[in-house]
Amino acid sequence: MLSHIKCLPVHPYPISNESISFWMEKLAKANKTLFAIILEYIIKSTREHGFIQALSSLTGVPKQKINQVQNDFKSNFWENSNLCPIEKCGYRSKEKAKLNSHLANKHNLGVIWHDCPHCDYKSKHKNNLKKHMANIHDIGVNWYKCPHCDYRAKENSSITCHLASVHDIDVKWQECPLCEYKAKLKPNLTKHLANIHDIGVKWYECPHCEYRTKCSSNLKRHIKKYHPINQKLLEEYTGV
Repeated sequence: MLSHIKCLPVHPYPISNESISFWMEKLAKANKTLFAIILEYIIKSTREHGFIQALSSLTGVPKQKINQVQNDFKSNFWENSNLCPIEKCGYRSKEKAKLNSHLANKHNLGVIWHDCPHCDYKSKHKNNLKKHMANIHDIGVNWYKCPHCDYRAKENSSITCHLASVHDIDVKWQECPLCEYKAKLKPNLTKHLANIHDIGVKWYECPHCEYRTKCSSNLKRHIKKYHPINQKLLEEYTGV
């Protein structure tokens, strides 16, 4: 624990355009300790010696050097341990674990990254890494299987859709309010409403004439044929 350390063995100097909190995060990583431990030590020391002096004593960095760095901590953050210490943030919690989680998720302080061993993906949350490895690398997948065929899926909701669309089991028909059309899946009803009844349509309009279409590729072909322009400008306009 830092309570037995007078000065951190590794203390990278702060850079003038970075914040004190970011510097403290670098200190934690350089010394292979937790941001929360450094913060707790600083809070205790600040009550006796002041914030800047506490940082200087812990790191060996002169106070004038620390004063040149942006101070993004509340002026009296050490007086309320339930309140987030970062300026302009009103989050509070009586549970230290929740406060530390807030600092990591909201302010990227004390983040313990979970790295994928198979690619460059990383996440602040272990569960997200598990989902990534299952969805992308098929590792640790809890497969859901259709009881009527060989179909399987990684999501139970996919099995529900499969049973309805392929086997007509537990079908919740999506009915069109304007005609007799009905669909097993809501996305199909959405397409029907757009294509047949012009409801919820995202129109793609030609900037050179009154032509418009529901399909971006149609607009692209129209402009190429009737209004030849630079391809780059076309792509910027249509977004395709």
